[in-house]
Amino acid sequence: MEVIFQLKGSKHEESRHSVEAFNKLRSFELQKLPSLTRVWETGSSQPMLTGSSFGNLKSLRVYYCNQLKYLFSSSIVKLLVSIEGIEVLKCEQMEEIIAAEETDEIITLPKVKSIKLGSLPKLKVFLW
Repeated sequence: MEVIFQLKGSKHEESRHSVEAFNKLRSFELQKLPSLTRVWETGSSQPMLTGSSFGNLKSLRVYYCNQLKYLFSSSIVKLLVSIEGIEVLKCEQMEEIIAAEETDEIITLPKVKSIKLGSLPKLKVFLW
């Protein structure tokens, strides 16, 4: 598996239902996915993503995903308004937690209470 959430494509109706399901997620854990390269993949236009997409996600844990180079894009992290805990461990290729994108926006995680990062030998930056 290379991508967990594929938020693009021509089937707008199918994508809309998928995003509605994402709104119900409270906790999400990824473990031992050696081929995973992206958690979220978005298209150039994202009409189905709204401020409430992933709005109830409180906890994200990622372990042993050795091909993953970044966890979030700045466009996705803006949707994680309720995230309280982030844990990323033993991801050998992880370079950034939030991928650098050309933007003047300030990225905040207002409800985060804990961040645990460990065994990330290629990590350069948390936030660009």
